[in-house]
Amino acid sequence: MKQFINQFLVLLTLMMLSVANQAVASDRNPILPVPQYIQYGEGILSISQLSIGFERSPSEEDIFTANELIRMIREECGVEIALNEKSTSSANLIFKKLADAPSTPQLDEKVGRDSREAYQIAITPTGVLITAKSSTGLYYAVQTLRQMVVGEDELAYFPVATVEDWPKLAYRGFMMDMTHMQFPTVDEIKRQLDFLALWKTNQYYFYSETNIELEGYPLLIPNARFSKEQMEDIIAYAEERHIDIVPNLNLYGHLHDFFKYEHYADLAATPYGREFSTTDPRVNAIVSDWVKQFAELFPSPFFHIGFDETWLIELEAKKVGSTVEDVYLKMLERTASIVEAKGKKVMLYADMLQKYPNAISNKLSNNILVAWHYGPLKEETYREMLEPFKQFEVPIFVQSATLNWKFLYPATSVSFRNHRLLLNEGMKYGARGFINSGWTDDSQVLMRSSRPDMAYGSSVAWNNVEIGESDFFDKYTTILYPAVLSDIIKQAHLELSKADRLTRSALGSTTNALWDNPFSEKSLEIIRNHKDKLKAARLASEEAQILLRQALPHHVDSITLFAMLTGARELDMLTMRYLFAGRISDIHEKYQEKRDLVEFRRVLAEATAFFSSLTVDMFDVIVETKEMFREAWLNEYTTYRLGIPMSKFDRELDFWFGVQNRLKTLVEIPGDERLPPLSELLDMD
Repeated sequence: MKQFINQFLVLLTLMMLSVANQAVASDRNPILPVPQYIQYGEGILSISQLSIGFERSPSEEDIFTANELIRMIREECGVEIALNEKSTSSANLIFKKLADAPSTPQLDEKVGRDSREAYQIAITPTGVLITAKSSTGLYYAVQTLRQMVVGEDELAYFPVATVEDWPKLAYRGFMMDMTHMQFPTVDEIKRQLDFLALWKTNQYYFYSETNIELEGYPLLIPNARFSKEQMEDIIAYAEERHIDIVPNLNLYGHLHDFFKYEHYADLAATPYGREFSTTDPRVNAIVSDWVKQFAELFPSPFFHIGFDETWLIELEAKKVGSTVEDVYLKMLERTASIVEAKGKKVMLYADMLQKYPNAISNKLSNNILVAWHYGPLKEETYREMLEPFKQFEVPIFVQSATLNWKFLYPATSVSFRNHRLLLNEGMKYGARGFINSGWTDDSQVLMRSSRPDMAYGSSVAWNNVEIGESDFFDKYTTILYPAVLSDIIKQAHLELSKADRLTRSALGSTTNALWDNPFSEKSLEIIRNHKDKLKAARLASEEAQILLRQALPHHVDSITLFAMLTGARELDMLTMRYLFAGRISDIHEKYQEKRDLVEFRRVLAEATAFFSSLTVDMFDVIVETKEMFREAWLNEYTTYRLGIPMSKFDRELDFWFGVQNRLKTLVEIPGDERLPPLSELLDMD
């Protein structure tokens, strides 16, 4: 009887798989980054029948990759795959590594079919063969294979297919700002690394001004810096995922957090300034000490020294009686020689050399110049940025950014376009690397909201395939979320993008607009001209909130969805405050026309009533948004500097209490007197 039942179950499974086989064509999943070559065949391979083996003795890296695949399959479809490290006789998912190679990018990385990161996947009805030159290629094959899973439980399968894939760019990085405002926790950095690894990112630039522990400098942000032990942990974690942690430091400008201390203030070009003095003999010893400590801490062959936005250099040049170009290049040559002596490749930002192009020469060819720009430009403008470096054969990377520091919610419609344009133009001029970046130099930045941008930047850097915003969100959410949620979250992303786009169109920088006075003459003029946009933006932000509240109870990627919900709530609060200011302005203007104090008092209650009015509504939304933002912040960051955005919410609450109280004084004005101008009455900057 038992044998009969087993035979029946096998037959039933085969029948159901046969039905699934007929639907394969429509069930082929989107894959990001899009492989260079993929060809589907007839048939399917049941995942429940798989077991993993190795053609040659596996390294620790290969065992890690196999276990990652087992975990991903378990999470994707609930099937447990067996792993046999020592024998392949019973295995039918085989890892075949052709050679040994470094885990992370080196200085001489190649691209193409024969590169260290290339891989092939062959799926047949009887098994899977993954072939790669290195452990990195095997790991990237797993990132693609996990996206090809169709179905759940015993019915889960892979479609028969052949994949051949390799990167178009050798270096595909993400730079994370660890300095300006928020400080990510170590756990959140690890979650970022996990996320970036899904999209085949191979570099993570750790941007730090003074917040990595340095021996001999106990004053530098003692309550918020990353210890050497934490950095070693992060570096090892990244290496398992074939990501190189590149030190992205500042060894010239952007050092106010150093110079603000009296101990170091006189080392700056200006008192308590931002840039090293180029003439103080003590500077060289300090830079040498820092480079030594960081070179020992970071095993990366790359060493980013910053050197951007040294705006005080003109004052320094006048002080020493020299040209800007000469001052800059002398400091660069001194610093670069220290770094190179430690066996590291110098990287630096290109903006000052673009500002002073006479400093560009083939003497820079030993360095890598990182040309950055964060908003879409015309083709000729990119050409002007990049052409001088090609002319002198200076190696370049290009750097874009997720636009999250001027806006309450990332402006993906802008940043996606800049990624594509900058990458395309960069490759025309020989760029070997693309870096996306996440800046936190604004109190409202939640990096979780930038995750689509992080994935988009990594994807286009791998294959340089153009993909539109809506199409990307469709693929992105299908890959990351179960079917019951993917369309809901896709629509939430699109509504948030719409809300951001419309609000920016009306108000410009949405972060600044959140704290500006909405009753100023300038603001009231904006409201009169853009009321329809503000209403449409608010409707979109509310629609996003509805969708996200549907998704959150499923407890899938809750931190990210809550960050998105918080962003939607902030956009709602922003558009609400301007629309409400417009309504109060209308009430004020109506009285000026009719001069009916009785009616005015009755209508004014709409704005000032204690228990139900426009101002009380603002009290409610400010308090609720503040609490949401605090929770979203602590999901990602340490408590350091949390008080700054919280104090802004408190000031906003005080502002609307002031609005309510000052409006109430209007009822005391006799009916034959004109009201004072609203902008004057409510000018509370």
